Order: sequence, then C-alpha cells, then structure tokens
Amino acid sequence: MAAEVNRGKDAEWVVTWGRRGLGLVTVGLALQLVSTFHWTPATFVLSAAIGIPCVLLGAVVFGLTVLRAPIREGSGDGPS
Repeated sequence: MAAEVNRGKDAEWVVTWGRRGLGLVTVGLALQLVSTFHWTPATFVLSAAIGIPCVLLGAVVFGLTVLRAPIREGSGDGPS
C-alpha cells in the first residue's frame, strides 16, 4: 500500500515538473519566434537574454525529470 502511494507521488512529481520544463521551452521558443518577426535591437537583446536561457533551462528541467521518472514494471519493454 505504501509503495503504491509513493509511486503516485512520483508520477505526480514527474508530470508537474515535466510540464514546467515544457512550458519554459515553449515560452523561450515563442519569445524567439516573436522576436524574429519584429526584429529590432531591443527584441534581439530580449531574445538573447530571456529566450535562450528559458529554452536551455526548460530542456534541463525536462531532461532531469525524465531521468528521475520511475520505470514501469511489466510495460513490455525489454526482456521478460
């Protein structure tokens, strides 16, 4: 019973942080896309100072979340 509760919390943690990581990547890419269509020195600085770090930070958060995700037993992957 306790193991099932712990797995539920792990799954909830993975979903929450995975969405946060994807959200950061999306915000960073959207900012860079908007900056591309309205190119001024200010939007270049905004894209470089905020857009790129958002994408990189989001990728790191998502990657660490995926690595921490529990592996499902009996999912059909791997040898039986």
